[in-house]
Amino acid sequence: YKGLVPVFLGDTDQYIDTALDLLEEKGNPFLRIPIPGESNADKLINGTILGDYVSLYLAKLLGVNDSPVYSITEFKRRTGGI
Repeated sequence: YKGLVPVFLGDTDQYIDTALDLLEEKGNPFLRIPIPGESNADKLINGTILGDYVSLYLAKLLGVNDSPVYSITEFKRRTGGI
């Protein structure tokens, strides 16, 4: 989608670094946001909170209803609501 920029939350990792190198080589913009925390669990929780907050804030700014998420709704439909 034109105008969208992928955002990577987290530390350095061989796979993420490789993906970002490929994006950079093609001239594609991206953002990398380091997540604070002393343990992997801390970083997972902090990253989840940040990602959720940013998603809600962007939805509010853009006037988008943040409640219905098609992919989650479709997943629930296909799995019987699990």
